[in-house]
Amino acid sequence: MTKALDLWIVQLDSLLGHVQKFVDDNPMKYDGKELKAYTTGLGMMAVLMKNMIEDMLKEKEEDVEV
Repeated sequence: MTKALDLWIVQLDSLLGHVQKFVDDNPMKYDGKELKAYTTGLGMMAVLMKNMIEDMLKEKEEDVEV
């Protein structure tokens, strides 16, 4: 199970970099309220991914302790 978690952690970390790039580049050229909604949505995704990574790291620690 640990190897699968490692793969997920690496993938989520990579996706976090892409999220930041989308925010920085704003490829759809949103402005005003659309930009706020766009960055808020991407920010929510980033928070979710960070929490998933934290949960997986805790799960890995629990597996090692057993």
